[in-house]
Amino acid sequence: MTPTLADTAIPSPEVLFQEVGGETVVLDPASETYFGLDEVGTRIWHLLNEHGSLRTVYDAMLDEIDVA
Repeated sequence: MTPTLADTAIPSPEVLFQEVGGETVVLDPASETYFGLDEVGTRIWHLLNEHGSLRTVYDAMLDEIDVA
């Protein structure tokens, strides 16, 4: 199933994350997998944690980032 802007995405409370210098390291202890997020990914991560709504994240990113 492909997500749409009408969907929500809420990060699992079991996933750990730590922001360092505007970037974030995300660790899933269950799978022992980690990801590094740049500044944009970090902003999206925070928006998902605050709102969960993909439409809200999309609209916020359009407002914050200069894209054509």
